Amino acid sequence: MDVLARLGVSFASSSNSSSASRALAVVDHLDAPGSWVTAALVADACDVYGGVVVACCETPSMEIETLSRKLARGRSRDAVTRAVALGTCALVDVFRLDDATSGLGTRRAFEEVLARARAVREAATRASSSTSSSSVSSKVCVVVDGADSLAPGRARGDDAAAERFLDAFERELGDGVDVVVRAHADVGARAGWLAESVDCEIRVEPLRTGSAEDAHGTCETTHRNNAWRPEGAARRSRATFALTELGARLESRG
Repeated sequence: MDVLARLGVSFASSSNSSSASRALAVVDHLDAPGSWVTAALVADACDVYGGVVVACCETPSMEIETLSRKLARGRSRDAVTRAVALGTCALVDVFRLDDATSGLGTRRAFEEVLARARAVREAATRASSSTSSSSVSSKVCVVVDGADSLAPGRARGDDAAAERFLDAFERELGDGVDVVVRAHADVGARAGWLAESVDCEIRVEPLRTGSAEDAHGTCETTHRNNAWRPEGAARRSRATFALTELGARLESRG
């Protein structure tokens, strides 16, 4: 069983066939970082969506691509590399674009990510129209790895700038876009946006007393609706995880 199946999440759920936008959040902790979950999501997204754009705010693009190859299984193992070569995936190292302390980083980052999203959407649309295969989608997925790094500081204005960045993709790209966001629960995550906008939340947490000694942490998935929920999956599920040289090992705990 692959990583996303263990987490109780599916990009290819029935909702993905519609044009309605969806939002998924990965909320992690400093002592249980979720960059590996982001990488697994990106790999699966590249194998499902017509276009994928990753705003690499914290994890460098090269690391996300390497992790995706290590964590994914089957066809998805090389999905990111394959999609980048085809032009249907763009990995954007956000703060190589601008000095984050200048106060302009969020705006310029959005402009760059939006431009890449439009480009991969055009590539996806061309691919969809040039084949009779119903499995080729023109829908786009935007992944933001590190919402807390979208604007400097922790003032109310910084929260507002980050939320405008996240909301703008659906406004600018229309309904055919899904958004996946990783944020930190214990260092000022954009709580308002997470509470109001996401359809599903995956919480990555350190172990609590009494958990298995060979596990590194837990992932708890909560579906607020059926947007990301596989058929037959529970509304809430929990799994322990361990990261090894061979990838991520997850064990479902109900």
